[in-house]
Amino acid sequence: MSDNPNKVTIREIAENANVSTSTVSRVLRNSAPVDPEKRDAVLRAVLELDYRPNIFAQSLASGQSMTIGVLTQNFGSPFYDGILQGILLGMEGTDYWPLFVDGRWQPAIERQGLQFLLERRVDGIIIIGGQTPEALLAEIATRTPLLVVARELTTMPSRSLFVDNYNAAYQLTL
Repeated sequence: MSDNPNKVTIREIAENANVSTSTVSRVLRNSAPVDPEKRDAVLRAVLELDYRPNIFAQSLASGQSMTIGVLTQNFGSPFYDGILQGILLGMEGTDYWPLFVDGRWQPAIERQGLQFLLERRVDGIIIIGGQTPEALLAEIATRTPLLVVARELTTMPSRSLFVDNYNAAYQLTL
């Protein structure tokens, strides 16, 4: 048994299923064919022992966190809520999960939120509105995929999803 009673190891699964640790690894990663009886034994042991993979170890090994950081400005706003719901719906059926932070329309808090997301090594960042300087956004975009929503970026238009509501309404009246 492992030192941590809440942490089940691959070795414990292998012992319970009467297979090798490499067989357990192949089943858990679905990386190679495994005899159906052995696969079933491993999956039964996983359920019986309540195995939960260590997402931090997986993230280190794969180089991916399977997390998209989302910096919003106001969780209570109907405008932002619609965008956040769209992000959640867009991630449905994928292996990615959002990690939300709120900048509260305060540049210092926005920067702290961005730093928090970068420290968690998110696989991408979506920023909704905000006041973060474009130079900082450009620097972040060199390391992490970035999309800014509801704000026009003049230096990085390909990373900006923006509707000019004034001109759109004007065009409708012509």
